Amino acid sequence: MTAAAIGALLYEGKAKRVHATDQPDLVAVEYKDDATAFNALKKAQLTGKGALNCRISALLFEHLERQGIPTHYLGVRDALWMMVRPVRVIPVEVVVRNIAAGSLCRPRSASAGRGSRQPSAAPPGRSVLQRRRFRRSPALRSAAGAVGAGQP
Repeated sequence: MTAAAIGALLYEGKAKRVHATDQPDLVAVEYKDDATAFNALKKAQLTGKGALNCRISALLFEHLERQGIPTHYLGVRDALWMMVRPVRVIPVEVVVRNIAAGSLCRPRSASAGRGSRQPSAAPPGRSVLQRRRFRRSPALRSAAGAVGAGQP
């Protein structure tokens, strides 16, 4: 990967910022240490969160590419910065937990604080049937396996 100069801020979300670079086919993603809860009613700075999210994302993209699934990922610049091709994002949020908490308990009759050997992943705000279809996705199971590797 060639070095690129970081340019103007193009987008800022809860977890990352996307910046232009001096190369039109390349953008830089900066992972933030910001944390929010309860629809951003609670906010905090968690030192190291951005670096951890950047590393986990890199591992997931690398795993997908080893499986023959193309991504926009080009590499990690440093602990907080990832270089990617510009893409149009489809707004999908996925919550993955090993312990039932919050809204995950409502549609499933799960007990809060109850642990699970397999992470549970579901898109927020969907019906139980839609969540079951989502969980059966081979790509999601593959990605969840990469994140959960090495855990009991």
